[in-house]
Amino acid sequence: MNAQINMPMVYDYSKLLAKLKEFGKTQADLASAIHITEAALNRKLKSKTQFKQTEMIDALTFLGEPIDLIEMYFFCRKTCENAS
Repeated sequence: MNAQINMPMVYDYSKLLAKLKEFGKTQADLASAIHITEAALNRKLKSKTQFKQTEMIDALTFLGEPIDLIEMYFFCRKTCENAS
């Protein structure tokens, strides 16, 4: 039997959280900036739900980061090594 298992994508948001801390911002600040609740942000950070494209762009704008860094902040799988 050849069954496929659909494993959810689990991403590493440690760089995003580190950038928040660097700027003295909280997860509540980020949630407000991307127009979602803190609970919704928490689900996204735990990879239970996915960030929408507009939320990713709004988050990068809030952090003063260029859009071309979207992959580093939002698409690093838990198994990857983050390059600094």
